[in-house]
Amino acid sequence: MPNAIMSRPLTLLAGLLLLTLLGGLGVVVINLFAPRIEDGQGLGPESSVLETALPALTLDTLKNADYGKCGGKLTDGKARYLTDLRGSIPLTDAKAAVIDPSHITVTELVGPVAFGDLNGDGVNDAAAVFLTQTPGTTGRFYSLVTVRNADGSPEHVACVFLGDRVRIGDLAIEHGAIRVGMIGHRPIADPQFEGLCCPNLPMIVLYVLDEQSLIEQERVFPAEIFGLN
Repeated sequence: MPNAIMSRPLTLLAGLLLLTLLGGLGVVVINLFAPRIEDGQGLGPESSVLETALPALTLDTLKNADYGKCGGKLTDGKARYLTDLRGSIPLTDAKAAVIDPSHITVTELVGPVAFGDLNGDGVNDAAAVFLTQTPGTTGRFYSLVTVRNADGSPEHVACVFLGDRVRIGDLAIEHGAIRVGMIGHRPIADPQFEGLCCPNLPMIVLYVLDEQSLIEQERVFPAEIFGLN
């Protein structure tokens, strides 16, 4: 009996040492398999993070990519165009400097930007908000643009118009869908419509990517849900 009593502290001590060792290994395992967020990606708390062998898309690569009809070829986040009877002509900074600004259309990646898998291939793609305007005019046209990670390079997929002079709040990719939080406009017939200058209708819009198109899946008005309207 004394030997059994004496062995209990030794057994407890051995158990504690084993738990400590396993706990340390557990921390190592967790650190090894924890997803890494590359610097500069600007991932929000809602965005999904996927570990892949491909180079990740970054804000810098998005600022220097070609977006086709949805924004043209950006350089450091901007593209400038001269619009005339021949269509839209890309301008370099030098050419833009000697042209009347009222004839130049500027498209800019203003953000926010979100990263996550949009097409189910297990690779992080991207979505971003673009602003198109002509200096000296009142129109400020916002678009949602999507980009596929094509072997580590950004490949433009689709875009959708969000509105004129709307206010974009947040952007996230969740479960393959894009969530846009924004303040948009009420219908003109609404007594609370205050003109295009003054959006006053909070909304959350969900989009999904369907091959080469962005489809609106749902539009929710939080103020109506909570009876604030």
